[in-house]
Amino acid sequence: MRAQKYYFYQTSCPFYNSSLHLSPERRYMNISRFIANRITFQGSKGFTKIIINIGIVAVALAVTVMIVSSSLFKGFKTEVSNKVFDFWGHIHISDANTKRTFEAIPISPDPELIERLRNLGPQSYQATRSFDWFGSQEEFKTKTTKGSIQNISPFIILPAILDTRKEFEGMYMRGLDADYQWSRLDNYLKEGRWIQYEDKSGDHEIVLSKYTSKRIDRKVGDKIIVNFILEGKQISKRMEVVGIYSTGIEEYDKQFAIIDMGLLQDVLGWVEGEVAGYEVVLDNPEDMAIWNEYIYIEELPSRLYSETIREKFDNIFGWLGLQEINENVIFLLMIIVSIITMITTYLILILERTRTIGILKSLGATNRNVIQIFLYCAAYIIVQGMVIGNILGIGICLIQKYFKIIRLDETNYLIDRAPIAFDIPMIVFINIGVLAITLLFLLIPSLLISRINPVKILRFN
Repeated sequence: MRAQKYYFYQTSCPFYNSSLHLSPERRYMNISRFIANRITFQGSKGFTKIIINIGIVAVALAVTVMIVSSSLFKGFKTEVSNKVFDFWGHIHISDANTKRTFEAIPISPDPELIERLRNLGPQSYQATRSFDWFGSQEEFKTKTTKGSIQNISPFIILPAILDTRKEFEGMYMRGLDADYQWSRLDNYLKEGRWIQYEDKSGDHEIVLSKYTSKRIDRKVGDKIIVNFILEGKQISKRMEVVGIYSTGIEEYDKQFAIIDMGLLQDVLGWVEGEVAGYEVVLDNPEDMAIWNEYIYIEELPSRLYSETIREKFDNIFGWLGLQEINENVIFLLMIIVSIITMITTYLILILERTRTIGILKSLGATNRNVIQIFLYCAAYIIVQGMVIGNILGIGICLIQKYFKIIRLDETNYLIDRAPIAFDIPMIVFINIGVLAITLLFLLIPSLLISRINPVKILRFN
């Protein structure tokens, strides 16, 4: 009972130091932090202070570059991918004999199939997860798609020749109907308007790309002759240019003009409802492969074929995939810079504080205790550099995101500015990775501490 009362008195007394009742490990950890703080921020002068500042700057630079580069690469891939998805959707359904070509093979009308696809909700699927700790193992986990089918639109693509009476230009006519989600293309409309389907009394309407309009010297309001060659016969249609678009993807701007799908049905002699394919738009592009597999296996008859836009235009997405190599190289270089600089700073700290190490060892501190102190010193330097790096990196990204200071050549980069897209998990991973990897490599020079003999150090000092 007396012991209990005495303990209560101790813990309730305002002058009592509660650290006395901590375990030896906890107590020494607090002392280690205190000494590390004094060594790093209060006890460092002259050359040592300069080296510490260089270490902070190196870590800050590495974190800044990694945050900016990851945001730029993610923004670049997102912007370019969204352009392709806006122009083409996510999945194409066509005749099984068409596949990758733009050959116009009619699909018989099947309203029930289209209506069933439109009404589908999110789908569950089995995802595999591999483990390599105890050999090759697989575990299946049920997941659900992040969204469903947003819209399905028919299309017809047919080659034609533009006749300006001065020159000829060959390209594809992309026929769309009135129910197409024109809002997805609004950001790319530079002049005029999209096709109107109500008034059929005047000339047929066409929307040219900015590239094509300059090449054939035609602007909004001008007339143009479009020639279709079918089975050796020429069919000419007079059209009015009602709009100018530009996606920035030269491959598309060079090849495609947009017209009324009904006109192409008349030219081809197809019955109402026959189309070359259907464009499927999803709520979430991440579900593309899952939805494509489900549609092809579970819903489509054998005469039809479906493929993702990533598969159909693998040249663009393959090029985007190569950007990940550049990102990984930058990350590796910045980590190496951070590690080398911190090892140098760490060694200088140890050599400058050999007398302190000798005193600590003479007072009973073990090598592990001393290493812990200097690792705390390194951690303080790294964390301070990381804080500065995060502020600079995120700040630079925000400035570029809202003020668009860095401009790009759209012809070469497909976008006219350096895009920014924050990847919060990646930023967290960068910070944790820099701290953990750098401290891990600092364990190697920590072996120098175990070689310091306190007797020799104190004798010669």
